[in-house]
Amino acid sequence: MTDFDYRPGWPDAIVTGYGVMRTAMQVASHDEENVGLRWALQPALLEGGPWTMVVIGDLTIRTAQRFAGVQAFAYVHCRDMPPLADGDWEQANTILTDHAGWITHGLYDFAAQALRGATAGELDDALIPRSTPDHELDLAPTDTEDSSDVN
Repeated sequence: MTDFDYRPGWPDAIVTGYGVMRTAMQVASHDEENVGLRWALQPALLEGGPWTMVVIGDLTIRTAQRFAGVQAFAYVHCRDMPPLADGDWEQANTILTDHAGWITHGLYDFAAQALRGATAGELDDALIPRSTPDHELDLAPTDTEDSSDVN
């Protein structure tokens, strides 16, 4: 993004750190219809000097007896990109769409490990895949889109 020192041979976009936003687990009602795993990525902008691109990974698992979830994030820096501004969702969506294929793997590993730790002894570890599952993209609404349907 701006003041990041790229070294020769580095790729055009890199992840410079990971973190966990939240973990949750609760006993769920016996809901047999909504069981499964969901792994979704969405863009976020972090304020501070120039705005920083963050990708949020949302991993949720529902069984008939439990709900477990974690939200983790990755800081993403791109070479030769103008600084992001508040509300620059179109550019954030483009970055995510262009780089989701490789961001998903490290972010999923980080999120899955956090979820394994948070649910140890309560959720069967085998329910959290070791390989990165297919991701969904939850892109941010842009100024040109109707945002009335956004939660």
